[in-house]
Amino acid sequence: MNKIKYFIREFLLKAVFICWIAVPACLKVKIKNFFRTFYHRHRYSLIRSCATLQAKYRAPGFRAVLLRRPLVSIIIPSFNNSSCLKECLEAVKKNTHYDNYEVILADNNTFDKDSLRIIGDSGHKVVKYSYKFNFSRINNLAAKAAAGEFLVFLNNDTIPQKDWLSPLLAECLKSDVGIAGSRLLYKNNTIQHAGMDFDKKLLVFFHPYRGEPHGLREANYIREVPAVTGACLMIRKSLFDKVGGFDEEYWAESQDVDLCFKARGEGLKVIYTPSSVLYHDEGTTRGLITEDARVYDSTRLRRRWIDNGLIYNTKDSTVTAPHKILLIKLLSMGDVIMVTPVIEAVKKKYPRSELVFATSCQYKDIVDDNPYIDRLVLLRDFDRAQFDSELDYYRSMTLALLYQERWDLVYQLQLLDMPCGYWGTDHHLRDLYAEMANVRLVDEKPVIPVAESQRAKIASLLERYVKDGEKIILLHSTSGWKLKDWDRAKFPLLIEMIKRKYNSVFFQVGGPNDALICDDRVINLLGRLTLKEVAALMERSGLLICPDTGLMHMASAVGLKVVALFGPTSPPTGGPVSGDGYFCLQSDSCCDVPCHMKECSFGRDCAKDISVDKVFEAVCGIIDLEPGKPRSVWKGCVYDGLGREVFNNRSGTGGFRF
Repeated sequence: MNKIKYFIREFLLKAVFICWIAVPACLKVKIKNFFRTFYHRHRYSLIRSCATLQAKYRAPGFRAVLLRRPLVSIIIPSFNNSSCLKECLEAVKKNTHYDNYEVILADNNTFDKDSLRIIGDSGHKVVKYSYKFNFSRINNLAAKAAAGEFLVFLNNDTIPQKDWLSPLLAECLKSDVGIAGSRLLYKNNTIQHAGMDFDKKLLVFFHPYRGEPHGLREANYIREVPAVTGACLMIRKSLFDKVGGFDEEYWAESQDVDLCFKARGEGLKVIYTPSSVLYHDEGTTRGLITEDARVYDSTRLRRRWIDNGLIYNTKDSTVTAPHKILLIKLLSMGDVIMVTPVIEAVKKKYPRSELVFATSCQYKDIVDDNPYIDRLVLLRDFDRAQFDSELDYYRSMTLALLYQERWDLVYQLQLLDMPCGYWGTDHHLRDLYAEMANVRLVDEKPVIPVAESQRAKIASLLERYVKDGEKIILLHSTSGWKLKDWDRAKFPLLIEMIKRKYNSVFFQVGGPNDALICDDRVINLLGRLTLKEVAALMERSGLLICPDTGLMHMASAVGLKVVALFGPTSPPTGGPVSGDGYFCLQSDSCCDVPCHMKECSFGRDCAKDISVDKVFEAVCGIIDLEPGKPRSVWKGCVYDGLGREVFNNRSGTGGFRF
């Protein structure tokens, strides 16, 4: 019987071919036009018929859901926005007819009381990510805690509709399917997402049918697509782990498309299924994506996967080592110093890559001659007359750099748009910057390269002012932030108390616009030294007394002991992290949780309330400290160091009480 069918088919094909050859050319054109016109007139009926056949063909998939019921882990990233989170969780509970699932809430620095209450009362598994928002890292972390065979990544601003999960699982249970995505609607019932397509002329991905009525027939059949959105995406956990999860180098978007390409690289399909329907209030939780993030992410995606309009499906595109890496840190001096360990860690991670560091001109001395920087890019300094804010300054400079050269990796090291503020986390600034650059610090420390010529100049200066046996004590009075500055009128009394006990000489260091300490016993060096020369002076000094400023971090980098006077800022998150010893003092009038406000709503002046006696006691404690035994004081307790190791557990070891 099979042989008979074969001969009949071959006979018919040859007959049609011979007849087509005999047809005149003019008639061929008419026949082609007829079929083309027929298709355009009846395409909706054809699509509907195809959808009916496709539904019948795929019916065994739905039966597979009933026969095999694997555990599905639904991962929902969350940050504040209690109303959306509550509505999403209620919809998941009400409209998920498939009952073998778990929900994992990935909390990213939520501080809203209502949201915290919802998360705490939900009874679901909670994974905390307390760094700056990164969609890929949040979901990758939650995926590690998932117990399910399948993962569903679901935005917290979505509202799943009736039986939304089963169609996704029906597709992913097929051996040739890697990822399945849902149909997303706006609240006015128009289409937001029905799979993603690729424009070969513009070399961009786009959402077809966006804004069209939800009943549009073209969007209501199951089809294979290049990619689906990460707002609601299902993938097998083993496949997710195999391809490395979401790429954490993207800033804000395109990681979902990248994941789909990696799945296709494994020879699997990406399927859009309209039977899974959700409403999506796009951008409600995190807001709109900024232009610099959009440019970087789209450029990275295009260069990684697309060339001359062709989409690569090979694994080789995912393992190319970066040739040129850009680190951007424009503000401020202390933060630039704290980024130097990150620079070292990135260079160790990519030793063969060209590492370019971009900063403003005023901080050139901090990173100039750094052995881990291959090229230094200096940008104009921040000017409030030209930029609306410091964040606008960052984004404008970043866009200029992105358009100027081709970069394989770009890290914009700024926390200005972190909603909870870096002080709302349990991490030191240095560790937050390291997380943003996707590196882990081991033994890297802040460094400021100092040349022998600068040391020689300082040696000549000290010969004029310092006698044998005198301790060199540096004073710094101005931070540029009123609430952080100590009362300058208290410095003379402190100097008198120190000179009574120690044979010492005092230098005031800082910029030309810093407030002068009115005391004849203080040698004024304001504006007379470069930053590298100040670092060279610190190498020869015994102590620095200052507010929370960049010079505090410079002293920590060169190993100088510090008595730091803190106002509204937080020592555990912004204090020194290296050196032989440092005492961080805050007065009793400071709030338990530092506010980081420019003006106090309670009318307090935190740093100025620190008494001279407390500062003198700290000075004596650190000068008399035994070598090799670093200590830090904060909130009345002595600690072995500031930062991640100590303040994660807040374990005091006794000592000075202020």
